[in-house]
Amino acid sequence: MDYFNEDELNKLSLQNATGSGKTLLMHVNYMQYKHYSKKQGKEKDLSRVVLISPNERLSEQHIAEFSESNIGASNFSKEGHSLFTQAQGLSRVDVLEITKLGDKEGPNTIATRSLGDQNLLLVDEGHRGLSGKNAKVDENAWFKNRAMLCEKGFTFECSAAFDQAVSGTGNEDDYAKTVVFDYSYRWFYEDGFGKDYQILNMPESFDETKAVYLTACLLKFYQQLDIYEDKSQALHPFNIEKPLWVFVGSTVTGGKLGKDEQIVATDVAQIIVFIADFLSSKDKACKRMKEILTENGQDTGLLDSNGVNIFEGPFTWLAKTINAGLSYDDLYKNILQRLFNTNIGGHLALERVKGESGEIALRVGTSETPFGLINVGDAKALADHIEGVAKQDGLSLSVEDSDFSEATFDSVKDSSSAVNLLIGSKKFVEGWDCWRVSTLGLMHVGKY
Repeated sequence: MDYFNEDELNKLSLQNATGSGKTLLMHVNYMQYKHYSKKQGKEKDLSRVVLISPNERLSEQHIAEFSESNIGASNFSKEGHSLFTQAQGLSRVDVLEITKLGDKEGPNTIATRSLGDQNLLLVDEGHRGLSGKNAKVDENAWFKNRAMLCEKGFTFECSAAFDQAVSGTGNEDDYAKTVVFDYSYRWFYEDGFGKDYQILNMPESFDETKAVYLTACLLKFYQQLDIYEDKSQALHPFNIEKPLWVFVGSTVTGGKLGKDEQIVATDVAQIIVFIADFLSSKDKACKRMKEILTENGQDTGLLDSNGVNIFEGPFTWLAKTINAGLSYDDLYKNILQRLFNTNIGGHLALERVKGESGEIALRVGTSETPFGLINVGDAKALADHIEGVAKQDGLSLSVEDSDFSEATFDSVKDSSSAVNLLIGSKKFVEGWDCWRVSTLGLMHVGKY
């Protein structure tokens, strides 16, 4: 039997699936600590409350959520933090990104020791930095820095992945003792809260089947969009948001050359190439859609390891409309209108929003309404890479900088947004709160 040492009694951990309410439970933990420390006459034992998050976007989300719970919270400020935050004690929360903690004070870093070691620490995505010898050096430092903040304080940690993160690191017992609530995805899904899913992994010969596979992904999303619009009245009581198609690629910018000095398109660029081809090649697009929708896609030849066609069954709604007399030409027109916000196909236009937003708007031809948005770390490098791929392959697309376009990522989560497709890297995944996502495409993400 494992026994607890006194120094092991200053941390509690919650393992909760993404979307199961970690943030609200963190609010409860904070209020619990305030209540019982006051009850025991120890409310002045700790200097401050610090919430550690992985990135600025998640920090802003926490501050907004705290506000809705009537809990005072703000971004940590260096100016006067020693005196002011000690005076405020447990009355409010300082929110700080783990990446800003360091050994020394700097323009973008805070010396961890300057915050003291008697804090109430709330840690979101607590698995960050727990991967032991396989972790990056800076991530190991992150774990040590946050531990330093609560050597004489108390910690509440939450994550969806403690068990995976600590496996094989030697920290297993530490978290086995501190995890007081385990509601990982298995239990979350079995209780009826997780979304139903279908995972289709591509064969090694991806280049040969990529166009058909991506067309099927497009059709899957369009089917959801069509059902949402057709059944809008019936769906209204369930607060279901307008569907959003998200595509995430592992590689973003260029720099790699293949045979004969040919530019090798990155994952994100390949998605753009497919969209450009779908918009400019109606006949090819209709042919692929027919292969997928006719007799459950038996003509595609895309089989799983058991020899079963991977498209068998998921397109009953669209197949019904085709069987009722809808032509593939009309299906293509409907897709242009509902997904791409245009009445005619043709030219794909990319407009990079100037500044540091990392955004590129996607439009068809001269349409004033963008149908898609790219959100990456280096939009300029990606735009240059896509332009190079387009010239090399003779694609019907243009890339331009825009002085008039504005950053729109924050509004994508609203059902009123005209954006139907969001493309990016891992930049916006962690800490992004959106109920619209209904189709998720991953290219070389989560490989093993």
